[in-house]
Amino acid sequence: MHDILNNIRAPYEDALRGFLKGTGEEALQRAYDLGRRAAEDGVGTLDMVKLHEEVLHTILKDSQRSEALADTVRRASQFFAESLSPYEMTHRGFQEALQTLRVRADELADMNRMLEDEISERTEVERALRESENRFRTLVETARDVIFTLSLHGRITSMNPAFEDLVGAQRTEWIDRSCVTLLHTDDTPRAIRVFQQVLRGEIPATFEARIRTNRGTYLVGEFIMAPQYQDGKIVGALGIARDITERKRASEDLRTLAQRVVVAQEEERKRISRELHDDICQRLSATKLHLEALQDKVRDKRSPLARGLVDVRRSIGATIKEVRSISANLRPATLDDLGLPTALRLLCREFSKMHDITVRVEADPLPMHTLPAQTETAVYRVTQEALSNVAKHSRAREVYVQLRRTGTSVSLTIRDNGKGFDTTKAFVRSDGTGLGLFSMRERAQLASATFDLTSVRNKGTTLKLDIPTTGP
Repeated sequence: MHDILNNIRAPYEDALRGFLKGTGEEALQRAYDLGRRAAEDGVGTLDMVKLHEEVLHTILKDSQRSEALADTVRRASQFFAESLSPYEMTHRGFQEALQTLRVRADELADMNRMLEDEISERTEVERALRESENRFRTLVETARDVIFTLSLHGRITSMNPAFEDLVGAQRTEWIDRSCVTLLHTDDTPRAIRVFQQVLRGEIPATFEARIRTNRGTYLVGEFIMAPQYQDGKIVGALGIARDITERKRASEDLRTLAQRVVVAQEEERKRISRELHDDICQRLSATKLHLEALQDKVRDKRSPLARGLVDVRRSIGATIKEVRSISANLRPATLDDLGLPTALRLLCREFSKMHDITVRVEADPLPMHTLPAQTETAVYRVTQEALSNVAKHSRAREVYVQLRRTGTSVSLTIRDNGKGFDTTKAFVRSDGTGLGLFSMRERAQLASATFDLTSVRNKGTTLKLDIPTTGP
């Protein structure tokens, strides 16, 4: 430091003497340059003060005019102040830098707090995610349904333990194997179509397929599948399979029971119909003949007795007609004797006559045994109920009934031009008005027929059955 001051001293003294002699701005510029050099070399302000005092003392000692001392000191102070300007600027810059550093430190502190909050939040999210993953894993591992994933090529990539209980094979044996090899060959095409839908980003409806077990038997599985995404792209499929074998068996048992109930019901109808026709009607007819014989024996045809016999005979005749109508409704003889097409024509003719509604009928002839007797009865009853609904609710003036045989099925179409109704609510009414529709649908299902009902407000209703045939 001493060497640095010595190097500055001579130039400083020379510049100060020049300033005192009147060199003005040039000397002040030299003072500034010397101060900047001193600051750059690490000379402190106290050292500069000491240097200035020593140089000034030397200059004043050489001066002979005491009256000029005050002016010399004043002007020397101006020079000294200029030499300290770089220190002031450095100090100001330091203060500004320090202030900037403080502001930046506050900003960094705020950012640090935000980062800590974000880290804390992310930690909480990760913890919640881990818990969710653990719950999901537990759910998957303990689920009774088979949960599986497939690759884009339809190969099994994962399965839960329920697979082992269902199929009787280890999961590891089936990883990376084609899923269709687990299914019955007849169900494979449909499963492939559903898988292709999933790869297109669709979520198909639930479908059924038979699953082959390790024991060589087959279970009925209910499947639902959805696309599996990763980074916005489909990378495979996620699916759930449920064993519905027992449910299908129970459903089949219920269907068989329902068929037996319907058969028993029809047999009972037939028995009562025959008893009404063969017994009650015959007795009423005999009674009517006896009354006619008694009427012939009465001489005075205008007597109260004769008129009473006429009224009774007419009443019995009306009763016979009503009993025959009841008998026909219970079990139409035409269905057993003349077949379904003719029975439908007669039914529509009687309906048209009774309700004054035009009914057009187109019925293809059906060879013997085209439909089982139970199925023919179901078709007849559905038509009977549909016509009854037209009379009660539709306000239709025209009905079209068509019975067609096409290939391996027989179709029944009943269409009216009535007021129509909301089919979505027809089967869920609480006032009992939907029982007829429910009965028709149940009869169709028992006959293995598809049941389709469409209706448009103020344009009418169309009912269609499609029944598989059994005959040639």
